[in-house]
Amino acid sequence: MGNDVRHAVRGLARDRGYTVIALLTLAFGIAVNTVIFSIVDAVLLRPLRFRDPGQLVVINEVIPEMSQLYPRLPVNARHYFEWREKGKSFSEMGIIDARDFNLTGAGQPEQLKGARISASVLPMLGVQPELGRNFTAEDDQPGHEHVVIISDALWSRRFHRDPGILGRTLTLDETPHTVIGVLPASFEFPKGQADPLTRLPERSEIFRPTGFRRDAIDWFGQFNYSVIARLRPGVPPQKALAEVNVIQSDIVKHVPQKMHLTAYLAPLQEQITGPVRKGLLILFAAVGAVLLIVCVNLANLALARATGRGRDLAIRGALGASRVDLVRYILAESLCLGLAGGAAGLALAWGGLRAVLAYAPVDLPRIDEVHLDAQALLFALAASVLSGILFGILPALRASAADPQQALRAGSHTVTEGRHGLVTRDLLVGFEAALSAALLIVAGLLIGSFARLLQVDKGFDAERLIAAEVNLPSKRYEDGKRREQYYRQLEAKLESIPGVRRAALVSHLPLQGETWVDLMKKEGDNRPMTELPPINVRFCSGDYFRTMGIPLVAGRAFVDSDRNRKVGIVSEIVARQVWPGENAIGKRFGDGDDKDLMEVVGVVRDVRVGLDKKPVLTEYQPYWQRSETSMNVVLRTAMDERAIAPGVRDAIWSIDPDTVIGEMQTMQKIVSRSVGQRKFQVQLIAGFAAAALLLACIGIYGVVAWSTARRKNEIGIRMALGARSGGVERMVMANGMRPVLAGLAVGIVAALALARVLGSVLFGISAHDPLTIISVACILAGTAALACWVPARRATRADPLDALRYE
Repeated sequence: MGNDVRHAVRGLARDRGYTVIALLTLAFGIAVNTVIFSIVDAVLLRPLRFRDPGQLVVINEVIPEMSQLYPRLPVNARHYFEWREKGKSFSEMGIIDARDFNLTGAGQPEQLKGARISASVLPMLGVQPELGRNFTAEDDQPGHEHVVIISDALWSRRFHRDPGILGRTLTLDETPHTVIGVLPASFEFPKGQADPLTRLPERSEIFRPTGFRRDAIDWFGQFNYSVIARLRPGVPPQKALAEVNVIQSDIVKHVPQKMHLTAYLAPLQEQITGPVRKGLLILFAAVGAVLLIVCVNLANLALARATGRGRDLAIRGALGASRVDLVRYILAESLCLGLAGGAAGLALAWGGLRAVLAYAPVDLPRIDEVHLDAQALLFALAASVLSGILFGILPALRASAADPQQALRAGSHTVTEGRHGLVTRDLLVGFEAALSAALLIVAGLLIGSFARLLQVDKGFDAERLIAAEVNLPSKRYEDGKRREQYYRQLEAKLESIPGVRRAALVSHLPLQGETWVDLMKKEGDNRPMTELPPINVRFCSGDYFRTMGIPLVAGRAFVDSDRNRKVGIVSEIVARQVWPGENAIGKRFGDGDDKDLMEVVGVVRDVRVGLDKKPVLTEYQPYWQRSETSMNVVLRTAMDERAIAPGVRDAIWSIDPDTVIGEMQTMQKIVSRSVGQRKFQVQLIAGFAAAALLLACIGIYGVVAWSTARRKNEIGIRMALGARSGGVERMVMANGMRPVLAGLAVGIVAALALARVLGSVLFGISAHDPLTIISVACILAGTAALACWVPARRATRADPLDALRYE
């Protein structure tokens, strides 16, 4: 084997053209596969960085009567206490309430993302603070919860890693809190969509105990929390779920309404990575197809090279080399190429991964854990060896099976390659075309889906619109009248800023998910609570709809004269479903009872909570009916949004310098963020599909050019006997296109078979979309025809006499 490797290296050094082409294509194929494997491994395959992560589960609640709209719900804190006390299948259980905290009194006011957590959460995850201590059961008691643990990132960014941070007092929401711990830099709190209605922060920097008073929590309502539990060793999830459901059947006895209540239990890792699993696996399959196309191209190239080296191999056979020796010799060459290509691919992957991570959306779960590690190196090594075997084994078997005497007699170029060799090449080209077609169709469907997603009616006009969250000091603005006065001042100040056309307030921005979901009951409706429709509640100013560009369908917006009336505005879907065939204006509705009914004064267009989600029932109330300490300002500008930002901050702080201003962003950025994961995956797979098309065309061109060159004397004879150049050109193109068209048909069938997998990730387009399939067929057939036409055209321009003198 050592001899074979030395000879292989020398041979590759002599044949520089072949070696360079093979190394470049292999390096590309292995690099992209290593990059995507690193992402898939870190996000989907690698266990979470917690203690015994396989035992960690997430528990949600299910109300079967509402499961059609909300298959899973957040948890009621009273129910959590019941599970924790009565559940025997869990060794630990913790509750999480994602929260924003307003930090004041230490430099510029800042909004910090974090959570209120029970004292059991961090120990359950196996996390010990780098400095200080964890929360204790006493910290979790009402009145003792004014202590915090901060992240290493916050300690570095805000406090410059001050070693005296422990015991320091931070003013959060106008209440002093003592820092008792700093988490390790490696710790990442779980993030992502906990259920359809709640989302954990993308970056959690500060944690505080819950301080719940159990007896103050209602048995029904306030489904606001996330619960993580640890299964006892040996307890299967099914048994734990059955136990929780028994407890749920007892809980429902305390609910005045007749209803059912069950639970949903899922592994924590599945809950965190579930939304991106299918998209990443499709991406991984796409880059695997690209590497297969690379191997097919190199196999064809190696076949051509082996045919040209027939005499060399025949001499080796005549001198006593066995078939095994010849196979080993040729495989030694391909393996050397594979390993060298893998080494070059790793260098490319290092730079490529950094570029991909810089572009990746921040809400992609576990993206901070992605890097080239030992797993990625082993994968690259395996891909290199497997690629070397894949593209080398067929040429090795073909060359070693040749008759040495026939090969030694075939010293003349008048002997063309046998039909078996041409059939082998045609099969490889067909396979390459099938892979390319399937990959292009998948990419085309995803691109079409993404384009439709961007074109969907959002319900508002995002152009020249800027938004920022405003958080008032809660203690100073406990009185609703004082909050209302502040917001009236704020509206006036913002509208006076040069470049601001209109300004408004709203409690929750579009495209940022559902929140404040209540039950809606129209006047005179006597249905039980579980049959009432859930509706998203928003609080806004009168000019909100005009500022956002949300059209009024009927009625009017809020006006100052409504301040002493109970009024509301509903979305179109509410008007259609709650009062079908009736005029909704003047109708009255409430939130579950006949007290404090509101009168509908307007109907507005539906606004989406997510571009890929259908519009939900939404009601709007004037902010003075229930003003909150946290609101969003929205501004319609006449100039660049970034130029407005300093004036907006100055206007807010001129009213109260302790007001905390969240991230200021354009609505266009919010739209882009809402589809960030889809955009990331679609752009990558589109790039890989384009690379696959290019590689396939290069492969088709190479095979047709090589076979045409081998038939140069035959073509010369045909032309000398009267064949016209057009006929010869058509013959060469027909021979080249035959396997391409067969492969295209197979690729289309394969793509249609993937419809089941693709259906759940597509939006507004069928997995059998004929336009996409026809477009891909035309693109692939057209580029393949061009790849065949170039060598065919060159062959017809040759002088027949030169071809006959080719020997």
